[in-house]
Amino acid sequence: HEIGKNRLDAEAEFDRTLQFAEKTIEYIQNSNEFGSGWDASNGPTRLFLSRAAIGVVLCLGPYNYPLNETYAALIPALLMGN
Repeated sequence: HEIGKNRLDAEAEFDRTLQFAEKTIEYIQNSNEFGSGWDASNGPTRLFLSRAAIGVVLCLGPYNYPLNETYAALIPALLMGN
């Protein structure tokens, strides 16, 4: 028997996803060093960006964090040219 997220958890996931998107966009707009590492730490989460368009991007969204997990992979990929 599965249950959905409560409203508070869903809102927190949405807010966390927007924060991630805003930080990623801000970094790309203000940086000329796409090949270097970038620390977008949000607790234990770290992000490394490298500009190298390679083609198709596959994002599998799990049922428990569908928005955050999917967009955490999709947003940087699209912004970097994939």
